[in-house]
Amino acid sequence: MEHISAADYQVNEAAKKKKKRRKYNNRKVEADGFTFDSDKEFKRYCYLKVRQQLGEIRDLEVHPVFKFDDGRLVIRYEGKRIAKYEADSSYIEVATGEYVVEDVKSKVTRLNPFYRLKKAIMSSMLGIEVQEVIL
Repeated sequence: MEHISAADYQVNEAAKKKKKRRKYNNRKVEADGFTFDSDKEFKRYCYLKVRQQLGEIRDLEVHPVFKFDDGRLVIRYEGKRIAKYEADSSYIEVATGEYVVEDVKSKVTRLNPFYRLKKAIMSSMLGIEVQEVIL
């Protein structure tokens, strides 16, 4: 059995934490003052930005927050209070006037029960159908 000093142990543990992989193997991307949770989310943002420049959509918002907690209702899931939903983007389709709320998902992340619950709350409480963009 190998013996190491406490200082060496702390250095090794710190190195392990730095190398820890993200849950879905995605990498964060920073651009235009925003932090995107994945490369796919960033690519979708770039696409929407071009659509806005072309006049196809307007009022593009990155990471809009929708609040569920109105002081009367408290929703909990696995001990966590669900008070808000942060989408990847929202915008208005110029041709139809439709308000669109999007979330970029993979085939795996779209099945996350916590996400599914928040999506259902968005629909039932706020009347907003979140559009899943599978990339």
